Amino acid sequence: MSGGGVIPVRFAALLFDFDGVLIESEYIGNKHIADFLTSIGHPTTPEQSMANFMGYAGKDFLDRVEAWIGRALPEDFFIAREAEDARVMAEGVGEVAGAVAFVRSLPADLPKAVVSSSSTRWIRRHLEHLGLSDVFGDHLYSGRDGVPPGGIHEA
Repeated sequence: MSGGGVIPVRFAALLFDFDGVLIESEYIGNKHIADFLTSIGHPTTPEQSMANFMGYAGKDFLDRVEAWIGRALPEDFFIAREAEDARVMAEGVGEVAGAVAFVRSLPADLPKAVVSSSSTRWIRRHLEHLGLSDVFGDHLYSGRDGVPPGGIHEA
């Protein structure tokens, strides 16, 4: 581009995934899973957890973990995950390097939304922690909270 001008905007809105895009939660969560699996006799690194379980939720996630360890997960796995979620919700998760600055650099009048498989409660809490709640407002769309895949359409 010559002249150092402004790049013309060629889209109507910008949609952001959340975990691993705006907040650095993927490694934290997978380290917790790996540490738990290792503690019950199935040595697992955070990298192995990320390679095998990241991107899966609900039954698909549980099926993959149980296939990895060759048995059903013990009940204390779910207790440990709840405790870890509560800790992370209380403490917050840091941003992916440069994410906040990037979001803040966008034109204020450009519509923005978060679209994620995480719950809106999770998204809202961590946007507050990052100081980005004002940028997205109520434009938080969660597959977990009832938006079906492909379910966000302009009326």
